[in-house]
Amino acid sequence: MKLSVYPITRLCSRALPVNWYERHPGISILLAGMALICPCPALAQGGPSRLRILVVKTRDNAFYNTSAQGFLKGLKSRGYKPGERVDAKTILLKGETGADLQVVRDQLASKPNLVITLGTDATQVVSDLKPGVPVLFSMILDPINLGVVKSLDTPGGQFSGSTLLVSPGKQFDALLQAAPRVKKLAVLYSEND
Repeated sequence: MKLSVYPITRLCSRALPVNWYERHPGISILLAGMALICPCPALAQGGPSRLRILVVKTRDNAFYNTSAQGFLKGLKSRGYKPGERVDAKTILLKGETGADLQVVRDQLASKPNLVITLGTDATQVVSDLKPGVPVLFSMILDPINLGVVKSLDTPGGQFSGSTLLVSPGKQFDALLQAAPRVKKLAVLYSEND
């Protein structure tokens, strides 16, 4: 972990509102839409009547829960009702690499039609296991550096989703809107994220 201190300056003219995520929980609905148009045999015409979905969450927090609930709500609006046409299994990682790999491996053995990952760690674990089914990720910063997509425009492979990639300029602009009197900023970051 590194600590850097930056003088606060206006780096860009446009900003995302500080509470953009709270005001736009529909991002998770976007994931549902992506699932419905992804090249997933289970969602194609003539696919199985029951859709098996594995949801892997990095940890238990409100953002991941909102995203998972929004996804299921989006599927329900398209006629895929949990318990009727959809079997959704949610697992929570423990933060222990070996144990996390094993629990995800065990769940992938049940051959889900679709895997949804929420968070970087969940996406990395699923990627390491090469699941052989479409994977929708959400709430990860940089899927390119994580190695799950080739580019944001054309992800290729089995992985697609939405990122939290917001330019530093927009982040600083949002900070200035929230705390306009701030003169110095300390930033903690990891080179791995």
